[in-house]
Amino acid sequence: MPGSFVLYLLISLVAYGLFPLVLAGLQGRRISRRRYRAFCFGVNLLVLALIVALTSQPAGSLAYLLWTLVFSGVGIRLLQSRGLVDEF
Repeated sequence: MPGSFVLYLLISLVAYGLFPLVLAGLQGRRISRRRYRAFCFGVNLLVLALIVALTSQPAGSLAYLLWTLVFSGVGIRLLQSRGLVDEF
C-alpha cells in the first residue's frame, strides 16, 4: 500500500531527524564532529529500539543508518555556520 509507505517514511524522518536537529539548535559550546555524530547515532539507536518494541516487528536498520547520517550531516552544517564545530 503506497499510503502506508508514505506514513512510514514520514514517521522515520521525524523519529530519526528530531534529535540531531534539536541538538544542533540547542548546542551552545563547541563540539567535535565525531562526538556530535556519536550522540546522534547513540540516541537514534534508542529510537530504533523503541520503534521495534512498540511495533513488535523488526524495523529496518537501513532507515536508522540513512536518516541519522543525513540529519547529523545537516546538524554539523548548522553547527559550522554558528562556529561551534571543533575541526581537530
